[in-house]
This record gives sequence, structure tokens and C-alpha cells, in this order.
Amino acid sequence: MSEPALPYLRSCPVCGDGQLRLSRCGRCDAVVAICDECELIWRDAARVCRVARPPSDAAFPACPACGAEDVPWFRLDRTEIRAAGLEVFLSSPDNGPD
Repeated sequence: MSEPALPYLRSCPVCGDGQLRLSRCGRCDAVVAICDECELIWRDAARVCRVARPPSDAAFPACPACGAEDVPWFRLDRTEIRAAGLEVFLSSPDNGPD
């Protein structure tokens, strides 16, 4: 059985093929947007939604917040996104499971 799609912010402004999904750094707990295709990382979810082609801040698996090079990442589900106050940045209200 396939895993349900997680909510996303927008399509990747660099590769155009992936979706930017919110993830939490396993070292510093920073929440960032990571492209599920090219694996570039953006530290500011609001900026990546406002700016057409924002430059990325890092590439997987490095964390742009704490500088750790090899980080365990955890994708956020809708409940975690809501708790982080980032639900407003999702591409649509129905994008992904509750």
C-alpha cells in the first residue's frame, strides 16, 4: 500500500519537478522546506512561498539552521504543521491528509 501524500507548500522553484514539504531537523528542531525531488532546502517557509525563485539555503542532508552536515529529518504531518503555525502557507487547504 502506498503512503498518503503529505501536505506541501508549492512546487520546487529550482527543479520544477518536486514539491516543497515541511520537515524538522532532528538536531535543532528547525522547521524548513525540502524539495522531495532535488533535495534543496529553504529555511524560511514564508519567504519561499512569497518569492518566485528564492535561492536555497542548503542541500539535503545539511541543516541551514544549525549547520549540522548529516541530519536526520522528519517530515511534518498536518497536525505538526498546524502546531508550528505554518498551515497558512500550504498550497491548498485540502492538500494532504489530516
